[in-house]
Amino acid sequence: MEEIHANLIDRLAEAKEQGWLGEVAAIKTTIAAAAQKLEAMRTLAGQHTATDLGMPELRSALGRSCSSIRSVQSAGKSGPTLGPGSAYF
Repeated sequence: MEEIHANLIDRLAEAKEQGWLGEVAAIKTTIAAAAQKLEAMRTLAGQHTATDLGMPELRSALGRSCSSIRSVQSAGKSGPTLGPGSAYF
């Protein structure tokens, strides 16, 4: 933004030398807007604030809730059972 502001000042000098009055007025307006933006950027850069992102909810991260597990258990459905000597790998 500082480079843009400096470039606009150079363009303003050139427009004045060439006598481009309409261009001079437009560049002055743009310089004022760029200066205002630079000031806002400097103000924001001086503020050190943290953003609270919150804690994720474990149930929504897993894609299921305790109530859906309970409903499956109460319906008489159970998970896989292991026989003697069986193991999960």
